[in-house]
Amino acid sequence: MSQSEASISPRQLMTVEEAAALLRVDPKTVYRLINNNELKAVLIGRVYRIDSVDLDDFLRRAKLKTQRAPKKKY
Repeated sequence: MSQSEASISPRQLMTVEEAAALLRVDPKTVYRLINNNELKAVLIGRVYRIDSVDLDDFLRRAKLKTQRAPKKKY
């Protein structure tokens, strides 16, 4: 097996606080999203880590959800 076949592509893992900063929400909101299975995360020891790919996926799903929502008439 060559070295390129054996290597694993590095993934960007971030803390709950870093994800919250990117989303501009409180870290408690990120914990709630994780606990409600809306945002994927991995538990390493006692600390959650969020893959940047999973955060992008969450944002994509949230965007689709808001685009499909019926428009309110005022």
